[in-house]
Amino acid sequence: GHVHMGFMREIIIGDAIQRLLKKKRKEVNFRIFIDSYDAAKRFPPYIDKSYADNYVGQPFALIPSPFNDIEASSYAEYFGKELINTFPDFGVDIETIWTHSLYQHAEMHEQIRIGLQKADEVKKIVLTHLTHAMSDSEKAEKYEDYEQWMPAMVVCESCNRTQIKNSKGEISPNRIVNYDQVKDTVTYICPACEYSGEVKISSGLVKLNWRLDWPAKWALNPKNVYEGSGKDHFTKITGSWDVATDLCHQIYGYEGPVGLGFEWVRLGDSDMGTSKGVVFMPKTYLSMAEPELLRMIFLTTNPSRHVSFRIEELSLLYDEYERIERIYYQLEEPFDLKKKLDDYSNRLQKALTKELEKEALEQFSLLIRNEQDIEKRKLLAKNKKGKIEEMVNEQFSTRFTEQLEKYKKSEEAEYSRQRGEIEFLYPLIRAKNVKKECPPQIPHKFLVNMVQLRKYISFEEILNKAQQTQEQKQIPAIISKSYMKKRLQQTENWLNHIKTLIEETEDAQEKIRIESKVDLFDVPKTVSKATIGSFDEKQLLSLKEFSSWLNQIDEFTEENLKNSMIQIRDKTRIDAKNLFQAIYMVLIGRSVGPRLGPFMTLMDLKWIRKRFSVFGKK
Repeated sequence: GHVHMGFMREIIIGDAIQRLLKKKRKEVNFRIFIDSYDAAKRFPPYIDKSYADNYVGQPFALIPSPFNDIEASSYAEYFGKELINTFPDFGVDIETIWTHSLYQHAEMHEQIRIGLQKADEVKKIVLTHLTHAMSDSEKAEKYEDYEQWMPAMVVCESCNRTQIKNSKGEISPNRIVNYDQVKDTVTYICPACEYSGEVKISSGLVKLNWRLDWPAKWALNPKNVYEGSGKDHFTKITGSWDVATDLCHQIYGYEGPVGLGFEWVRLGDSDMGTSKGVVFMPKTYLSMAEPELLRMIFLTTNPSRHVSFRIEELSLLYDEYERIERIYYQLEEPFDLKKKLDDYSNRLQKALTKELEKEALEQFSLLIRNEQDIEKRKLLAKNKKGKIEEMVNEQFSTRFTEQLEKYKKSEEAEYSRQRGEIEFLYPLIRAKNVKKECPPQIPHKFLVNMVQLRKYISFEEILNKAQQTQEQKQIPAIISKSYMKKRLQQTENWLNHIKTLIEETEDAQEKIRIESKVDLFDVPKTVSKATIGSFDEKQLLSLKEFSSWLNQIDEFTEENLKNSMIQIRDKTRIDAKNLFQAIYMVLIGRSVGPRLGPFMTLMDLKWIRKRFSVFGKK
């Protein structure tokens, strides 16, 4: 079914490895195998039941496409293309190999022959792994189950099935019952329709069991050096990776690739799955956000750690990505080194003085105790403060310089490390080629506000304000109309998704948590009578003062808004919280919202004046 976004973790990491190897001028082939010749054991709930009943047990490549929004000749091609079509957007350069086509090739037919010729050896290796921790009775039962086992099956010439699921839910494959090396044929019985037949290995109807299929494909390319997979495959001894590498070495004479196991990717607190679980597809993600965010998440998280992707925290992810980008283009520092050194210097001065005074006091006390001459002791006691200061001053300069220099070297090393890490990481995060100058940066929170204000602000005004915001960060890039439209549409899609998520969330605390991450609002056409009637005397008076102030200014800035708030608060004696709540209620019909200063500077001054004019009337 639909391939969930978590699958992109191994694709993106594989793509990053490919880029690094190509940078070293290595010849690299990055391939994805679509297991289109695997049989359908079950279908996801969004597939019609009658359709599922007709085709269960058939290879996905032989099942017709269930939908027609993508041009596809089969079930495998439909869902495969749905994933593959997103790769260019994610900046992934990869070759796709469909296994139903691979099994028509002579090289794969030879792998089948080798597997059948060494069937007993294959069975022994598989059973050694599977029965590793079993009791003697369990081992005997497992060996009995595998007595007639063969490492390959046949696509039935009569019903197209390679397996059937019995009433107990157990899989019964079309196992080969005989392999004739002389004739190069296999005989099989289909448990689905009870047809029996004999086919050539070269017919393309013979398929290896999944345990041998994996190492057989590895061995087709002995230069294969790396493959990633889900962590479940890497269980020691009994895990499919260990079985596959043993089979690859002992049956096909190839050591196999280096493996890397990936922890699960979750959507919030929910597991994602293809046939079951939450489905959040790569194309769904791309409709809401830029590909670089997902590349950043996967390339900055250790593969052995699980990822909880929280779609409601998209603004934070954009902030982090844009910070990395600005550091790469040296528009921002990894951190303020000078401030850190100044802060440490101040802390060190106080702490060291205190430490040295304590040491000096101990030394002075010892000096007093050891002085036998009473007059000298009295003289020492009289000059106690001066003597301690003298002792502190003797040590302070040297120790202060030593400790400050040590800290400075440490922080400079950390500064260089962080910059070096970003210089290494950013080109891997980028979906496309790295540009000479910093690309446009439109803050996601800005877009969130703009989408919700679009009824009251033109596209040209949005574009101008975005350009102004960018110029404040000294980013020279011009924001194109097409890029702005794309980002606005993504943000609108994201907001609609968040609204649906909130509606469908049953847990009250979780609903509140999601709402706290997103500034959702809806601007009413007018300020209702009910809203006006809800204000107390101080709020009404303050709103009148605010309306008057709006009519006196030519330009709206965060600074003059701040000053006006202070003046109005002092004049009307209103509590600051009540004043802000009243202004939010007039603007968006709710008592809280985005940060007022930045939010109001996004709006047209004429519109704001008109909005508050109702309070300026006598």
